[in-house]
Amino acid sequence: MQNQKYRIRYQASIENGFQLESLDEIDVWFMYPGQEMAVEVKSTRSMEPVHRRGIFQCVKYRAVLEAQSRVLKSNSKIRTRLVSEKAKSSKS
Repeated sequence: MQNQKYRIRYQASIENGFQLESLDEIDVWFMYPGQEMAVEVKSTRSMEPVHRRGIFQCVKYRAVLEAQSRVLKSNSKIRTRLVSEKAKSSKS
């Protein structure tokens, strides 16, 4: 998997520790016109099960953000990303 770089083209709101209506907390949340991105961050110190759990956290964050978007009628495009300092395991 290649490293991906994201360029923010618009003025964005960025929050660390953004809390969802489900009371889950996103590590980093970006909001810019018509789009939201939740980022789950895992460090090199995190064990493999913690990295796997991060994948499911991203799935949950996306579902909750999509539901919030529908309730607020914001029609934002929702994205989630898992960011890790570790190289992808060959077991995955």
